[in-house]
Amino acid sequence: MKICLIGIEIVPHQNKAFVGGLANNVIRLAKGLSYEGHYVDIITSDINKVTSDPFMISGATIYPIHNRGRYASVKSGTEFVLKTLYSLCMWQKEYDILHVHSAHIVLGTIPMIMHLVKKVPTLFTLYSPLTRQSSSKGYDGSLSIREPYQIFSNSKFASIVLKNVKGVVAVSDNIKRSLMSINLQKEVSVIPPAVDTTIFNPNVLGDHKRRELGMDKDTPAILYCGNWSEWKGVEILIKSMVKVIKLFPEAKLILAWGEPYDWYNERKIIINNMIQKLGLSNNIIEVGICGDIEKLMAVSNVYVAPFITTERVADRPLSILEAMACGKPIVATNVGGIPEIVENGKNGFLVRPRAPLELAEAICMLLEDKILAERMGRKGAEYVFKNCNIEAITAKYDNLYSEISNSR
Repeated sequence: MKICLIGIEIVPHQNKAFVGGLANNVIRLAKGLSYEGHYVDIITSDINKVTSDPFMISGATIYPIHNRGRYASVKSGTEFVLKTLYSLCMWQKEYDILHVHSAHIVLGTIPMIMHLVKKVPTLFTLYSPLTRQSSSKGYDGSLSIREPYQIFSNSKFASIVLKNVKGVVAVSDNIKRSLMSINLQKEVSVIPPAVDTTIFNPNVLGDHKRRELGMDKDTPAILYCGNWSEWKGVEILIKSMVKVIKLFPEAKLILAWGEPYDWYNERKIIINNMIQKLGLSNNIIEVGICGDIEKLMAVSNVYVAPFITTERVADRPLSILEAMACGKPIVATNVGGIPEIVENGKNGFLVRPRAPLELAEAICMLLEDKILAERMGRKGAEYVFKNCNIEAITAKYDNLYSEISNSR
């Protein structure tokens, strides 16, 4: 089959790392599909103009579209949709499947229009549940206005768009329930993100990385991966460290974080000021965006995902699945689709969002009880290797492609 995958910012960072769960999931799906003999193209935005020419990676050719305007702005998003539609209509390529990936329904206009205009079978994978309200609470309980692209992630717009898409996929059962709540008159498949278990597995060694970070082999290490956006809850984790270091004074919180765009730089300043004010500078290691995240996971004793909400991000966070694949116990918040992969007391602990003391208690329990932590890590790895490896995810999409292609 000739397959075209479409999504926002599926381009590598300066250190060659792809940033975000959606981007990495698309790249891994492309790798799996190419291995199975499919022809794969990827059309994506490129705000930072990482490259001016198409390039190949994981067996697929990536076609970057340069947008004007700020990342996640109406101008940038509209331009990407229009340029993508123009390219698909003008190219001489005839795809068997158009497959769009997005955390927001607004990008579903691409498969909807292509299905109506060119009758090509289209598939839309949704990474976040439909937004239920016009504003949301920030980490401190204050109201935070949604970004413009989120305004379209509502039931009315979703029902119009998805009605005219051939197939719909949700990355979690939670997203599927949100789609069923709008009486969507079609089947929704649930397919989780893919983990490259050849890279993320319990056999990855972290000794060299520990020395590189200035830690000895016995230093307790807690890992956070993500950006500094409000809904990721990193402030809550930083506050929890005040209690953690009372029991484990040498503990280090590794922040593998970053954002290749300037729309949240002011948030980083706020967070760094908080670190200074709480006197945590000696207990926090910032590594930015890195290309060897699996080694940081190997270094860590506990992986923490303190999400406030998953309405803006992947509902089954890929970083959690990757840490599980590396055999690490998880401490995460009980929101969105996270309880579908983190079973409280089995492969990690679930706590309430915005609860730094609960977060600290769960972290300390795992740092204190190494046997419990090892057992939970082993359970997590078993789950990912069985359900989320590239081959399993590719096979599910391959079957779905065949179904919607044969029903033209």
